Amino acid sequence: MNTTNFKSTLRRLFFVPTCAGCRARLDPIVKRTELNHGLPCFCDKCLPLFYKTTAQMCHTCGKVAGECTCMPLKNTFTQPYIPSLFFYHPDDKGLASRAIYIFKHKRYVDLCEFFTAELAPKLEEMLSLLEIEPSECIFTYIPRTNKAHREHGFDQGELLAKSLCKGVGGYCTLPLLKRRSGKEQKKLSHRERRKNASESIFANESRRILRGRAVSLNELFDGKTVVLVDDVITTGASLGRGISELKRIGAKTVLVATIARCEIKKKK
Repeated sequence: MNTTNFKSTLRRLFFVPTCAGCRARLDPIVKRTELNHGLPCFCDKCLPLFYKTTAQMCHTCGKVAGECTCMPLKNTFTQPYIPSLFFYHPDDKGLASRAIYIFKHKRYVDLCEFFTAELAPKLEEMLSLLEIEPSECIFTYIPRTNKAHREHGFDQGELLAKSLCKGVGGYCTLPLLKRRSGKEQKKLSHRERRKNASESIFANESRRILRGRAVSLNELFDGKTVVLVDDVITTGASLGRGISELKRIGAKTVLVATIARCEIKKKK
């Protein structure tokens, strides 16, 4: 057993995991299967429900969330679709909403790694479609507000970006964006979200230490693709702002990957 697996097992023995769906206590040691990836996150009852959730199709384009081509209005996305796992709505009380709530509010490392194991192949498939080498991608994330960071003690976007970077093979994960005050997006309307994002999300233009030396932004972004990671896409306001800022400071291509997305219903 390698050091990482040993530490994970030890953590589970001291902090017994609970199901991200029904909160039932789980066995800290599970037999690895194609469905659970060896990570105790869902009980035997909730794991099939999770995959049933990922199989739900968009009412507009008829595709699952990971292949849905419906994009948020007035977005700056240029990719054919957004790699994601399932559709989500904050008012829903189902398994998807409960899992996202835990992911946002609890530092549940195994759940993050489980989501990564599910999302990484979808992202790799898109990169292959666009003929982009994963090892040349820079991974970053949409930061949560300072208030939320202080309240919960971690940034779920950072955890997911680092885990995806490791799983896909990107060469670095950097906090390329930062927030200056701003309100929580979930409490705002679509128009208010766009305004709040434009006033609070900015590119972090400071020089970076990369592989032992300081590099400028031009060196960092020269011919590179940035994968911008977020946990949930609701209106796309934060991601749109993030993409604009990253392109402004030199990113050649910015792609988006997310765990869940709210279904976009186009007007007939």
